[in-house]
Amino acid sequence: GLIFIMDYRTTEKLVPCPFNESHQILPHRMALHIIKCRKNYPDVEMRTCQYNATHIIPVADYDEHMTKCTDKGLTERATFYRQELEKKQPPNNRKREAVNVQDLKSGEENWDSDIVAVASYNPTENILKREIIR
Repeated sequence: GLIFIMDYRTTEKLVPCPFNESHQILPHRMALHIIKCRKNYPDVEMRTCQYNATHIIPVADYDEHMTKCTDKGLTERATFYRQELEKKQPPNNRKREAVNVQDLKSGEENWDSDIVAVASYNPTENILKREIIR
């Protein structure tokens, strides 16, 4: 049988560079291209979208873009979700001890007294407990 493998680069839609529309870039390569291309156009006044760093907009069109940006909803939902998670987490109940500076004698430090017993990092346990947005 004949196996046909389609190259993703031929099916992915090219996106024009914000600095030069004749530069047609694959979307997943745009961030790297912008970094390189921006250096060739130092006098062009552009701003970066706060919702997507690959959205480089002329200063005159920036406000309109910010109201219509397709990534605005994603960012706002992620921010809301993070705030909701923070509300659910219990406050940090660690007690802090005040240290009287006058009690410390200059030149005498005891590094052993600062050791705090902390459980070692367990990546498997960390992944199982992490909440993931799907």
